[in-house]
Amino acid sequence: MPEIQINCLAVTATVMVNVVFGFVWFTIIFGRAWANEMGFDPDGKKETSEMIKGMALMIVGNFFIAWVLAKNIAVWNPET
Repeated sequence: MPEIQINCLAVTATVMVNVVFGFVWFTIIFGRAWANEMGFDPDGKKETSEMIKGMALMIVGNFFIAWVLAKNIAVWNPET
C-alpha cells in the first residue's frame, strides 16, 4: 500500500485562515445579525472559559476537516 504524504504546513495554514475568516465573518460582517437571529444579546459578554472552550473545539474540528480533505485529495490524485 502506498504511503500518503500530507503537507502539515498546508493543513496548519488552512486552520489558521479558517479561524481568521470565522472571526471576521461572525464579528465584523454579520456579528450583530447572527446574534439577533440566534436569540443572543449582541452586547452581552460570555464567560472567558466558554469562549476558550468554543475556540478550542473549533480549532480541533477545523484541523480534522483539513486533514481529512488533504488525505482525500492525496488519495484521489491521479498523478501519484
